[in-house]
Amino acid sequence: MDTNLTNMDETALNQWVKLLPYGNYPHPKGMQHFSRSSAEIIVKNFKSLRGRLSRKFLGLPIFIGHPDDNTFSGRPGHKSHVVYGRVKDLEPKVDGMWLLIHWSTLGYQLIKNGFFKFLSPRWRMKILANNDFEPIKLLSLGLTNNPNIKTCRLIDQPSFVSLSDGEKLAKLMKSFGVNELVDFEEQLISLKSLGEDSEKWKNQCKELIDENKKLQAEIENFYQVIQTHGLQNQKNVTSSEQITKNATDGDQDSIPLALGNLNTQTKTMGLNHRTKCFYEKKDKILTLVQERMAATGDRYNEAWAWAKRSNPSLFID
Repeated sequence: MDTNLTNMDETALNQWVKLLPYGNYPHPKGMQHFSRSSAEIIVKNFKSLRGRLSRKFLGLPIFIGHPDDNTFSGRPGHKSHVVYGRVKDLEPKVDGMWLLIHWSTLGYQLIKNGFFKFLSPRWRMKILANNDFEPIKLLSLGLTNNPNIKTCRLIDQPSFVSLSDGEKLAKLMKSFGVNELVDFEEQLISLKSLGEDSEKWKNQCKELIDENKKLQAEIENFYQVIQTHGLQNQKNVTSSEQITKNATDGDQDSIPLALGNLNTQTKTMGLNHRTKCFYEKKDKILTLVQERMAATGDRYNEAWAWAKRSNPSLFID
């Protein structure tokens, strides 16, 4: 939608549009005879007090399709009761019936971009004879691409003659197999919902990335602790072995009495077991944290704190 559309002058949304010229139009129920005299009757009914009261002093509504007609209501293209414009005035001219329409911003955009090419009148008719009818009262209008009377395309109206880009867009849509937006309102709601979901997924993705970074940092910290612990034990083992070697190579009487306090066996034996236990604890902690996050939606640091509170033995070295 144009960014400037919401700031449009009211006059830009008010357009005189030719509904149809005078003539005879076939209909599944018979022949419609639309003459200047029938147009004048329609105008008279429109401007009468009864006519204004029946529409609560508003203009006649313009829908997508004819959702207000029991014959069409509920069918594809006739489901939404959203009003995209209102007929504010009628005028019978030499070349046919003209309407003054006040479009909603969305309705104007639909016409401008060529989504709908025709206005289909819904009117009350009087029986003339046999299957001949004369329209006498306009009830509403429907935006459509497949009207019963294909005479005046909206895109060709003087108000929209400079909007040929909309026609190009409509042809492009047709080339992709989209002949008509039969459920435009539903599609609009779906697009809005998709946009909201996209924003939600974007935020969730950012949170997951942040949590993953924290998890990676914790893993790195684990490895550093393990490596530091292992190197320290290796130094102790090397030092003990060297002292023992020096003692055995020299005079036995020169071995210091304190050497008996160096318990090399306890420093070297069980190191693999301690490392294995450390990894097992780490895996249990990470499993608890991940299960907590999945079950409650807690953040990583919250789930970690919970795991530490509920399983303190896993955090004791």
